[in-house]
Amino acid sequence: ALPLAFYLRRHAADAPLLLDLLYLEIIVGLGALARRVSRLPPPRDTAGYLQAFVLGFVAWSLLAWSLSALALGSIKALRALTLLLAIPAACGGHAPLMLHLWRRLGEQTRVDRFWCGALTAWVAVLYARSKVVLGYDSLWYGLRPEYVLDPGNSVYQPLGLVSVVHYYPKLYEVFLLPVSALGDNSVITGMTIAMLVLILLACHTLAVRLGLPQRARLPVLALVARL
Repeated sequence: ALPLAFYLRRHAADAPLLLDLLYLEIIVGLGALARRVSRLPPPRDTAGYLQAFVLGFVAWSLLAWSLSALALGSIKALRALTLLLAIPAACGGHAPLMLHLWRRLGEQTRVDRFWCGALTAWVAVLYARSKVVLGYDSLWYGLRPEYVLDPGNSVYQPLGLVSVVHYYPKLYEVFLLPVSALGDNSVITGMTIAMLVLILLACHTLAVRLGLPQRARLPVLALVARL
């Protein structure tokens, strides 16, 4: 853990990672609360946490798009909404996702822990890379939502751009608004990396259900991550 922390600090990627993890935990907490309201048990396995994320994502999106429809959906308002939602998100009766993953790591064999370490290192490299490498599409609109998606109080506001494809409201881009306009684009890119981690967790769950031998699961997962 210490080399990882020093590596992230060396590349100034530790603060973006912590912000993204906080946002992710809030969304998972909202989903866990939704499960609790629906009289479902709190998430206790990876599949449960993935379901909680999807439920939390839907709940947050409904609130964010409703605020935008009322012309109250500025980036600052959505950021405040997200921070306020951290209060009910803490009432889901679940352990934080990162704590769950840490506990699962302790249950793995030495070989599997090696592969988990390699995957964690790969994610750290991606975060460090996000500080210096930007894609063309990201520069065109993905990293400028405060100008080309929500410059006022609503994502429904017409911006008069040349083509609607250049920017029209999109589900995932709106989800990124609370971590936008912070002066550090790696926070936005980092959320996409966090989505990669969730995709890998989903792939691991599928591998278990498909009966893939345990010794092959994490190497295959590493291949999927690299691709």
